[in-house]
Amino acid sequence: MKQHTSELVTSLLLPSWIDLRHVVASRSRGDPTNHIDIIDGDDYGRCEAVGRLRRSMRNCKLQYLVLSEIEIDEDVAEALVDLLKASRRDWEALYMEFCGGKLDQAMRSVMALDTVRRLEVTGTLSQDCMLAISEGLRGCKTLRELSLYTTLDSDNTSILIRGLDANNGLRALRLVKSTIKKDAVEELTGFFRRNRRLKSVALDRCIASEGGMVNLLDSLSELSTLEELSIAGVLLNGSIVSAISKLTALNGLEKLTLQDNKVTGRIGMEHFFTSGALSDNNSLRILDLSRSKLNDSSLKVLIETIRTNSTLEEVRLEHNCITDDGARFLGSKMHFMKGIRRIFLHKNPINEAGLRAILEGTRRSHRVHEITVTVVPRTATLSRIQVLINYEACLNAAGRHLLQDREFPVGLWPRVFERAGKSLFSPYAKSQMKNIQSWRKIQQTDVIFHMLRHLDIGRYANENKSN
Repeated sequence: MKQHTSELVTSLLLPSWIDLRHVVASRSRGDPTNHIDIIDGDDYGRCEAVGRLRRSMRNCKLQYLVLSEIEIDEDVAEALVDLLKASRRDWEALYMEFCGGKLDQAMRSVMALDTVRRLEVTGTLSQDCMLAISEGLRGCKTLRELSLYTTLDSDNTSILIRGLDANNGLRALRLVKSTIKKDAVEELTGFFRRNRRLKSVALDRCIASEGGMVNLLDSLSELSTLEELSIAGVLLNGSIVSAISKLTALNGLEKLTLQDNKVTGRIGMEHFFTSGALSDNNSLRILDLSRSKLNDSSLKVLIETIRTNSTLEEVRLEHNCITDDGARFLGSKMHFMKGIRRIFLHKNPINEAGLRAILEGTRRSHRVHEITVTVVPRTATLSRIQVLINYEACLNAAGRHLLQDREFPVGLWPRVFERAGKSLFSPYAKSQMKNIQSWRKIQQTDVIFHMLRHLDIGRYANENKSN
């Protein structure tokens, strides 16, 4: 117990993040001579960054390191490498945001250490810096995810692809806010077609021509190991939507993120819903359509498409244009959805009528274990309905369908009630349900929850038979 308490106190005192931000080269009176300024009194200059890095070597709990807008010199690079070496385990992530100076030297040293699982580099990268990353990828075995926020021309992409081809451990490649030029598209499509290791690819807010984006998506459809795909903040037209539909129809994809995209032309997201991609796919588990400007008609088409899909478990529909009409349709169809377990509806213009429809749908559907709806402005009535929705979802997660199981041994219920009185869920339920008069439902929640989580039904059933 003492050892456990000591470890807890240590973990609270020692942070797992170092964040050195906003160290920039200022220009006094138009003079381009670089020197370090401390902004707002909370940031660290070059000397302070070195000192902070070296002081952090005493912290064995560190897992993440953020270096933002730091002009890297030999002292900073040396301190960074010493810190990475001092850790007893691999680092979860290293973020290099808009750093200047001898960034290529720092990257070459960091990649050579092979102690970082996730590397994220933001800003304009020179060929020397890209060459350092590429050379590091060839011998790197620890790195699992590489994220680049930069412009990709033919030269930089060719250098990067050589390192990616030689790497056997990388599982995720994220290109975010990247300008992908024509020659770079050809390099990337060739890499995707011959790669057999990547499991996750992101093309978020990337700028590419229409034909270039279609070619990238077509090449990803040949990536047999692909499990997660994210396309966010991209201008979608008919040909790109068709390419996404073709890719989604392939089995193997488990998570698809299509958030914050703008659709142009006659062919929109409804075409994607009705293309058969979602209904035919038997591997997709998570579909993220947040910030996609979906309205009630789009939601209805989506629900009719996915209600027969037995593998899709989670649908994210936050920050859309879904009103009470769409919520009523969702509530009426929840009982017929074969696989949906979690539905997220934050920040949609849904009011009391829509909330009540969702509440009734959650009661009727035993499969939906989590459904979140945030209503603004919140009133006492709407807050109470939201609590009821959470309560009904808890009943489903606990196993409400077992109440209809006639084979459940009736003789076990006294033991279940006895154990349910000690359930940790009981105080939580009573504190959340002060305005609800039906305490029988609260007892029912505790019983089912405790029965599944803490009661070995088979063991007690055998005891009853022997008695």
